[in-house]
Amino acid sequence: MIDALLRADHALFWRINGWQGNPAIDALFLWGTELGTAWFGAIPVAVLFYVRNRARVREALLAIALGSSLGLVNLLLKWLVARPRPTRTFENVQLLGPWLGWQSFPSGHTLTAFIILAFLLRMDRKLGYAWLPCALLVALSRIYIGVHFPSDVVAGALLGFLPCWFLQPLLEKPRENARESA
Repeated sequence: MIDALLRADHALFWRINGWQGNPAIDALFLWGTELGTAWFGAIPVAVLFYVRNRARVREALLAIALGSSLGLVNLLLKWLVARPRPTRTFENVQLLGPWLGWQSFPSGHTLTAFIILAFLLRMDRKLGYAWLPCALLVALSRIYIGVHFPSDVVAGALLGFLPCWFLQPLLEKPRENARESA
């Protein structure tokens, strides 16, 4: 069964990675992958959130702490799983952008994009729905540019989204209880 899953993972990787060649689409995916970084994704979203919701600074700081903790979990998983990137697994991978290190699983860029998605959906649904295509673009871009397998991206999305989605209400509880007792 695991062999069948790996074959499907590799086949989907080759299909998506093989789309390269159109300069405009290549540029879109290179730009899209940057949305999964702290500088181009997380920090601007945090600033936007702060500007729109100054009264909820505590939740924003706790969200940053949770996101940072998940980033550390991501690094630990990369080290423990030690799955090589597609460029180390296969010859002739179309690599668009710089060569990256060894570990592929899970995708940190995708993790970041889906952490942002979870928090935006909880804090401002409209912004969350506006970010959804960006998160999906980040995920797809990581395969397209040749640095991750589809399963790396799925794991990054789940690891980023699920803990944030389910833990964020716990972060909001003290504020809600304070309002009820006032």
